[in-house]
Amino acid sequence: MKKKLLTILVCAAVMLTTACDKSGITSTPSDSSSTSTKSSSESSKSESSSSESSTAESESSSTESESSTTENESSTTTESESSAPENGATETDGFVHGNVAQSSYSSEFLGIKADFADGWVCAADDMLAENNGVSDMSAENVNSALDTKAILYELIATTEGISNVNIVIENLNITNGGKALSGEEYIELAFDNVTASFKNLGIEEVDAEKSKINFLGSEMACMKTKLASQGQEMVQVMIPINKGAYMGIVTFSGETEDDITSAMTMFKSI
Repeated sequence: MKKKLLTILVCAAVMLTTACDKSGITSTPSDSSSTSTKSSSESSKSESSSSESSTAESESSSTESESSTTENESSTTTESESSAPENGATETDGFVHGNVAQSSYSSEFLGIKADFADGWVCAADDMLAENNGVSDMSAENVNSALDTKAILYELIATTEGISNVNIVIENLNITNGGKALSGEEYIELAFDNVTASFKNLGIEEVDAEKSKINFLGSEMACMKTKLASQGQEMVQVMIPINKGAYMGIVTFSGETEDDITSAMTMFKSI
């Protein structure tokens, strides 16, 4: 039962951004592709706008065509003179996977690191790649996964007991139309659907609240959840970390609140 519930909790973190009418955030479980949602009225407005602007676009196409050669020559020069950051992508052009060792984790992109206590083990990159449906955790593959599925397993750390920590990355370009969200906004939009997801997964009792918590040296928005199923009680805290077009959701799970507090102390800002 413990292993089963542990698996459910990890899956629930991935399903944090379930369909929400208020934001357009779509359900993105790890084994399916994510698609953006639009209401029929929005679609009609878009088609109407496209029709009205077609004449203007046609009139301006000649001017654009004349300037394209100059722009292409300029872009070639600019690209050859510039070079990409040594560690790969930035917040605006892609996600960068952190460094995962057996008992440590660090991410310059998210600005966090963790040295795990005895008894904790991090899933290696090959395991993360398998869960993400890619051959490895290279920059090309992780960004391809985020661009198609919108969700990526970044870290899974477990103990022999129930306690676990995982980090999931979400591509807001897909799930929220490219609009960045604060932690508070993210929790507000996802709250009802996360609660429903737990219940749909067979958790008998779900008691959730929107709250604040001290993490990484500052007060952050979070969702606290108490879960009970088949006589077993667990607690979980989900903390979103905004990084522009990406959201990192750090999820702590354990039997008691003390388990959560203990796990959180292993994380620091970098």
